[in-house]
Amino acid sequence: MSYTSPLVNPQPFITKIKGLSDEGITIDKGVDRGKRDAAEFASKYSANFQFVSELQTSTEQFSTRWVSTLQQTRDAASSISAWYQRFIEVFLSLIDMIGSEGDVKEVIAEFNDFLGETHPSTKYQLDTTPGVKNAFNEIEALACVESKHVIDVLQTAKASDFSKTIEVKYIRYLQFHDKLTD
Repeated sequence: MSYTSPLVNPQPFITKIKGLSDEGITIDKGVDRGKRDAAEFASKYSANFQFVSELQTSTEQFSTRWVSTLQQTRDAASSISAWYQRFIEVFLSLIDMIGSEGDVKEVIAEFNDFLGETHPSTKYQLDTTPGVKNAFNEIEALACVESKHVIDVLQTAKASDFSKTIEVKYIRYLQFHDKLTD
């Protein structure tokens, strides 16, 4: 049975993340512009219409919430990136060290431990950014799906086929990692 990793073609994930990043930049610029415009507007008209100053206040409050939300998404992105790099550099490198049935059992245990870890995105408040949250969840899910696949392959591989069975997939992971971090 042939298996093609979804990580072989990372372009949809890269495109989605780039689009979200571009949207975030556009929103950030718009919020900044809105904040300046509201301050100018309030300064100009609040002497005769006091309630106009509420526009500046509410815009500043929104800006504060936006900056906090943006920081949460940046922190989550950094955390997920580090988690994913660890998956590539630590867990997938374990495959190269397999030389015996005992090694296979240890590597399977390591991948099972990885699967039991809390996903990094759950540590951040991302409910107000569903597009970002979904993109991060997809990346986390891919690492889990691939981990389960490695476990399945190792559980069924014969000792003479360990490195050959996993080698092609490992190269694909590295290619995806290179494209994602460019």
